[in-house]
Amino acid sequence: MISDNVKKLIQDTERLAAKHQVNMNISNARIVTLRDGTNVNGYFDANGARREFGVATGQSEEKWVPILIHESCHMDQWIDSLNDKNSIWSKSIVDSYNSEELIALWMNGRIELNDVQLAKYISSTRNVELDCEIRTVEKIKQYGIDIDTITYTQKANAYVWFYTMIQRSRKWYDIEKEPYNLEHIWSMMPTHFMTNDEYSTMPDKIEDAFSSIIS
Repeated sequence: MISDNVKKLIQDTERLAAKHQVNMNISNARIVTLRDGTNVNGYFDANGARREFGVATGQSEEKWVPILIHESCHMDQWIDSLNDKNSIWSKSIVDSYNSEELIALWMNGRIELNDVQLAKYISSTRNVELDCEIRTVEKIKQYGIDIDTITYTQKANAYVWFYTMIQRSRKWYDIEKEPYNLEHIWSMMPTHFMTNDEYSTMPDKIEDAFSSIIS
């Protein structure tokens, strides 16, 4: 049974999405798929004319509700950027693509990036995700959602830090092996957020853990 607080969050998110002409794709499936074919648990896409917010609810509520909140915070970032061209979201846009989309195209072999470009786009993407995760913790508290924010912060750190692994591996993690869903990985993460620069390096044990979830 979905709590009243989560229902209120969904209603507010739907109203905000409708106001800004964002289509909400709340799917009963286990995964949702990005335009480039990547399977994910959720996404927010505001590239060009398409504006869509997707979340896969075909898994336990304790897994999809944090993803819903996370993606709603990406929408918040985008909305903020409409009036602030110096926002983190605005700065991540390169020739109408955001840095995360360029990283996805690179991972799928559709474009090539030199080392300077790759480092720049990974850092920009990580910064967007870090800001989003900080907003997510704030929104969990704002709506009184029954999620332990210390544990969530550890899980969020696993997700943000994984972008540094992408720079080395050129691979996304496998579905069912999300670093934020594997306790042996997220439990080794800090209980506080760090600076973007601090995520640019990884202890060997974290790199080894990340290596185990990609194929």
